[in-house]
Amino acid sequence: KLTSIRAVELQTYFDNLLKTKSVSTVLTIRRIFIIFLNAARRLELLDTNVAQLTRPPRRIRQPDAMISIAKMQELLLAAETITKKPTNNIGTKFLRYQYEVLLKLAVASGARQGELIALSVNDWNPQSCNLSITKAVSVNYHGKTVISTPKSQCSVRNITIDENRNLIFSLDNI
Repeated sequence: KLTSIRAVELQTYFDNLLKTKSVSTVLTIRRIFIIFLNAARRLELLDTNVAQLTRPPRRIRQPDAMISIAKMQELLLAAETITKKPTNNIGTKFLRYQYEVLLKLAVASGARQGELIALSVNDWNPQSCNLSITKAVSVNYHGKTVISTPKSQCSVRNITIDENRNLIFSLDNI
């Protein structure tokens, strides 16, 4: 029976699986076929591993979701409005300012959420308007939140914030 399997039939099988299964599931199934057909080759039951002749499914990269300028302005205005609401509670005032700064930083820098949350005062150089991204917040295997180095070296970078946006960090706003 193994000798009657053809690559075109196997390819059709994988293509049909893609209609109901994810790409990673189909890739795993294909890998399993390759492994067991390699075992059959070692036992000299097959001359060729037909699973290796099939085309692996490709992940279709989704375009990055972009927020429109109008929506960005709406978010910034909402953050500013919330920050300016009167309150006598210094903790509430500080939290509102913190959220506003994070939102404005995200817009100005393009930094990821985990990178922004991991920032400390030492990562900001007000003289050069330079933000140093060297760490990120993530969740470890035990479900604990940890600050660690980013997943790739490309994520470690310096971002220059133009001087107009430097006003974001003015302590007078608190």
